[in-house]
Amino acid sequence: MSLCSSKAACGWLQSVAQIAVACVVLYAGYILNKHMESWTRSFERGSNDLHNIQQSMQNIEARMQNIEQQMGVVNNQMYRMNGNVGAMRNSMNPMGMMRNMMPW
Repeated sequence: MSLCSSKAACGWLQSVAQIAVACVVLYAGYILNKHMESWTRSFERGSNDLHNIQQSMQNIEARMQNIEQQMGVVNNQMYRMNGNVGAMRNSMNPMGMMRNMMPW
């Protein structure tokens, strides 16, 4: 005994089956589209995060260079201060005073 006893019933069942398959395909496409949108947003957020990290690293690099320049200035000032302290120590040292008074 066949499921389709008449051509009309068989055609109707075939149409319903095709509509059901089309609905499943459309639903799968809809779900896939939603997932792809979510993935795209995630990738965009990741890209923005990486861009922000890159900018932060560039800011850190610029600040480190500024600190390096400031340390160079401080180093030069310390060097000059040490030289001045050494000169003062020599002039205050009794032997240094004697040397300064010696004609040779």
